[in-house]
Amino acid sequence: MNRGRSWWLVAGLCALVAAAFWARALLRSPANTDELIYLVLARSILEGGAYSLRGSALMEALPTAMYDHAIFNHPPGFPILLGALARLGLAPVFASYLAALACATAVFVVVRGYLWKDARTPLAGLLGLLAVMVCVFDPVLAFCVRRVWMDATLAAMVAWSFAGVLLFRRNGRIVWLVVAALALAAAVGTKLLAVVFAIPLVTAAVLAVPAGKRALTAAGILLPAFGVIVAWELTFFRATGVWWPDWLRIPAEAAAANPFLASRLTEGPLFFLHRWPTFAPAAVAALVFGVWSAWTRQNRDSAILVFGVVVYLAVLVGLGAAGISRETRYLSPLGPLAAMMVAVGARDLPGRRQALVAAAIIGLALTASARVADFYLANPLPDEPHPAGAIRSSRGENKTSNRERTPPQ
Repeated sequence: MNRGRSWWLVAGLCALVAAAFWARALLRSPANTDELIYLVLARSILEGGAYSLRGSALMEALPTAMYDHAIFNHPPGFPILLGALARLGLAPVFASYLAALACATAVFVVVRGYLWKDARTPLAGLLGLLAVMVCVFDPVLAFCVRRVWMDATLAAMVAWSFAGVLLFRRNGRIVWLVVAALALAAAVGTKLLAVVFAIPLVTAAVLAVPAGKRALTAAGILLPAFGVIVAWELTFFRATGVWWPDWLRIPAEAAAANPFLASRLTEGPLFFLHRWPTFAPAAVAALVFGVWSAWTRQNRDSAILVFGVVVYLAVLVGLGAAGISRETRYLSPLGPLAAMMVAVGARDLPGRRQALVAAAIIGLALTASARVADFYLANPLPDEPHPAGAIRSSRGENKTSNRERTPPQ
């Protein structure tokens, strides 16, 4: 079998596993409060209404200090996506499902770009396959796929922005720089927090070009995202009179009345630093592999990915310390980035023995991650109550907390 056919076989295998593993997410209907929020916003956009929850039936069940404003807290990228899917006749649950597939595709594109032509060991292909599986069986991504949340979409946009900049560094083709710039803009249009990834992305791009072209390269990546930010901030300021929704901190009275909101504040500010290793061991094993590649082999591509993960974690810890809620789903962009580290670093393995050791360690961690991911796909979280007239009509059903359930150890 020639090299091209073998890679198409690997691509088909990865696609089949990913599509089948996440397919259970398509069997449920949105019922969680955060899901209903985005459905209400999407419907309002489709009907030409305001991008706000004010005046909706759902507002009855939400803390007014956080949600009763003339415009919603986040940019409208995700509700627009839900509206587009609705026009295509697709259910809202397809948003997270297709986003997860996009994450796996981005990882595979990096695997093919780095390992197709010049892998230094026959086992590098195995590591490439493991890289995609680290993304497919990432528990955080599985946790998000079960819900119509923006987090899987954010992860997909961030994954494609890094895939674009890595392949630009790899082959110098401008089309990949365009992909990175547009994906970053889409990520920012989904959640402004994604702007923190501009730091490693710009660093990666400018280090790949001569000094005379660095300013133009940086501008090429930043301008689409900057345009989205300026447009959103002006719209937000015009509607609210402030530049930033400083009401995102959970009010004490809301936490006292809602067990789920209270659970977001019970963990300390270092929640994300201990949650990710215990929740997604394969991704953390891939991160360790990336650190090894960056530190001992001076692999700049691995260093860029590690830099992106560290910057994002630092920002999450800072927001947690500032009183913003701490949730596992905020970690969604990190799994695909860690998976890319396996592909990028596989070329640094000097021989068969080292490749076998790396594959064994990542494979063992992957079995643990797959078990946790399977648990969350098979066991949906309890739903929060919702008011009459939001999406369902009965008030008070499903009055269980939406606290994260504990997977098997």
